[in-house]
Amino acid sequence: MGKSNLSPQRESSGFVGGKAALEAYKEQVNKPERYNQYPIEVIDMMIAIWGKEKVKDFCIMNAFKYRMRMGHKDSPDAEKEKWYLDKAKEL
Repeated sequence: MGKSNLSPQRESSGFVGGKAALEAYKEQVNKPERYNQYPIEVIDMMIAIWGKEKVKDFCIMNAFKYRMRMGHKDSPDAEKEKWYLDKAKEL
């Protein structure tokens, strides 16, 4: 599997590609395009179907998954882990 073209590489002055690359990278974490094809976000659908407590548990387990694979895959795992932990706190 090749490297994602949305995962900017760091250089001494910041991200290669500048602000646009950094924004694309953030969107890959916070609002991936594949989750925006419905009228509401998938996480909100999950809450409606299974309730806040089960989705909170899901978020905690998903954060653990990203923690465990950090550094082993070309993906913003640390940022994704933080997103899921923040979502679990919110719930």
